[in-house]
Amino acid sequence: MVTLKNLADNYSKVFSPKVTPKVRHSSAKHNGHYVLLKGTATGSNGLYTMEVELQKDEAGKVSFQSPVSYIICSCPAFQYYVQDPLAKIGSTYPGTGHVNKKINNPKQVAAPCKHLLAYINYLMAKGVLNRVNMTAPALPETKKK
Repeated sequence: MVTLKNLADNYSKVFSPKVTPKVRHSSAKHNGHYVLLKGTATGSNGLYTMEVELQKDEAGKVSFQSPVSYIICSCPAFQYYVQDPLAKIGSTYPGTGHVNKKINNPKQVAAPCKHLLAYINYLMAKGVLNRVNMTAPALPETKKK
């Protein structure tokens, strides 16, 4: 079982520190024992979409220490570096079979891409992870400028 904290701690094992992308939180959807958080990030090739599904604790809340049941980003770095390691621990779907993925991440370390790391930091800084609970309604959609 991997948590957001585990993933954030592993970031430097796979990637070198780079510019932090701008991220935006769009919604939180409650589904039984899980909360699905969705956001977007600016990238060199456009706008990327991200999803993070966390397991709720017994009080119905999610936090930085919540187990990650699903995490994904539409950026190429996620696909080439981290999709397969995360799939091996059950936190995403299996990779697309890119030939060079093992060269990019030879130790197969489960880590987030820079967009997901920025999104995780954003959720913590804005207190979204602390506000989400079983009875909370979905957060409003953020309008694009």
